[in-house]
Amino acid sequence: MERKKFINRCKRIVVKCGSAVLTQENNLLDEKVIKNIVDNISLLKKAGFIISLVTSGAVAAGRGILKIEPKNIVEKQALASVGQIVLMQKYRDFFNKNNLEIAQILLTHDDFKDRRRYLHIRENIEKLISLNVIPVINENDSVVVDEIKFGDNDKLAAMYSGLFNADLLIILSDIDGFYDSNPKENKNAKLIESVKKIDTKLKKLAEATPSKLGTGGMLSKIEAVDRATRLGIPVIIANGKREDVIHKILKGEFFGTFFYPKENRLKSRKYWILYSTKSRGKLIIDDGAVKAIKEKGKSLLPIGIVKIEGSFQEGDVVDIVDINGNLIGKGITYYSSKDLDNIKKMDSSKIKNILGYKFADEAIHRNNMAILD
Repeated sequence: MERKKFINRCKRIVVKCGSAVLTQENNLLDEKVIKNIVDNISLLKKAGFIISLVTSGAVAAGRGILKIEPKNIVEKQALASVGQIVLMQKYRDFFNKNNLEIAQILLTHDDFKDRRRYLHIRENIEKLISLNVIPVINENDSVVVDEIKFGDNDKLAAMYSGLFNADLLIILSDIDGFYDSNPKENKNAKLIESVKKIDTKLKKLAEATPSKLGTGGMLSKIEAVDRATRLGIPVIIANGKREDVIHKILKGEFFGTFFYPKENRLKSRKYWILYSTKSRGKLIIDDGAVKAIKEKGKSLLPIGIVKIEGSFQEGDVVDIVDINGNLIGKGITYYSSKDLDNIKKMDSSKIKNILGYKFADEAIHRNNMAILD
């Protein structure tokens, strides 16, 4: 299907704005850019689109006000606490001028990991939409710690797009899209108009384009694109500083880089295993187990595990890694790290004799496993 056909069938849109888009060179909020983005969203909202905004900028706004550079997580949380108020007030002022109201929703990774909280958030979002209110989403940087942190708002936008049942995710950056090299260093860099597959080569290209203000660069955006497209959601990375860019994209104009959704969409449970949960450890498996899992669709048996890393309990999510350190996928383990360490490399018939009990023949059943391409 052509890019324009994907765009024409879009109804529910998530727009993500990064710190580099929303701030000026002096680190203060760029009100002109914010107004342009708000006016674009308002126009589309009135045209019948259902839109959510995922925004960065709280820490950057706080930095501009307090004139300090954060040296640790506590100072960063303080900046976010100050900046979030300013950021939301700017959004509210500009949306109110378009006769639209907004709602602030602050999230952490735990909100996606806990199924009940996840469903409550979705219910809240749908109620806000029914009340003609635009949800504005940000990570709760004022309280977040590493254990419940997304890492950056690109990943938050991808995960939220799944919760929102989005038809399209638009990631606004400070460059025109995805290039074959860093356009800020190479004047001959060429914009890639569309991408059908995200592979290792593409990710290495992305590593060459870091971000000045945000926590991630182009690599974080590509990783977010990978997550969204696995859910069947197309993604566009475009320059948020260009006037009316969102409106022009939805009109079908060829702005930015278009990433096609994957044809084999991940089921929600496996997507949850792969992206909505933090891994508690690693299972390093041999080549035979890798082949059985990837080529034959088999479960992971203890006999294929060569090493255990980390401390975890039965029911936790763990990484499945080959002997070269490559991530194969993630899964929910039937056994704790201590028990798996005792039965690794063993035939399943010996589990009960070694542990004194046997929950299952598998360390991880295929139904509880999400495998990367």
